[in-house]
Amino acid sequence: MLPGLWQLPKKMQESIEEQATRETIDAINEKTPIGREKLGLVQMLLALARNISQKNAKGTAIAHEVTAYNELLQSLIGDDDSTDETEDAMSFAEIINAVD
Repeated sequence: MLPGLWQLPKKMQESIEEQATRETIDAINEKTPIGREKLGLVQMLLALARNISQKNAKGTAIAHEVTAYNELLQSLIGDDDSTDETEDAMSFAEIINAVD
């Protein structure tokens, strides 16, 4: 886990889906640092996690959101054969602060 991950200010209490998404993003970032060009994907993943949680609480169908979430997650992970760690890689705290 990246330092400061859970000390980031939160606008509202996070759901377990959002917490799991933050942990997933952290794990991806540890394996291959996330560059600035993927900040939008990080923001969309967190927003989708929040949306999925809210719809689950209401008993609303979430299949579309889960599909979009999985596609975005795969885009964030990228090509497994790629080991390019760019100079623009940011800490997780920087990523979240940039999209919050």
